[in-house]
Amino acid sequence: MSQVIQSEVVGETADVAPTQSSVSERVLSIIVGFVVSILAIRFVLTLLGANRNNGFADLIYSATYPLVAPFFGLFGYKFEYGVARFEIETLVAIAVYALIGYGIGRLLALRHPEAA
Repeated sequence: MSQVIQSEVVGETADVAPTQSSVSERVLSIIVGFVVSILAIRFVLTLLGANRNNGFADLIYSATYPLVAPFFGLFGYKFEYGVARFEIETLVAIAVYALIGYGIGRLLALRHPEAA
């Protein structure tokens, strides 16, 4: 005769208010995620040669230009909208801003070790 033993594991969650560190890390994560997302949209629009006269394309190009402009000289960028182009400068900008966001997030985590 075999017995079936059932065990139930119940996890306890404590109602703990978020620390200042976790709130600032979340805000940073949202900001970096937004920046990377609009840069990714710019990359796709440029890759497909989106027309600058379109309102959406113009909005994305205008909003992301200040973020990508520091990287234009890296690879001999020829400024031209409406032409399909693999804009590697945008990919570099995505990587740089993601790394900066990660670094700032790690610094915030080190500043408040009790939150970890």
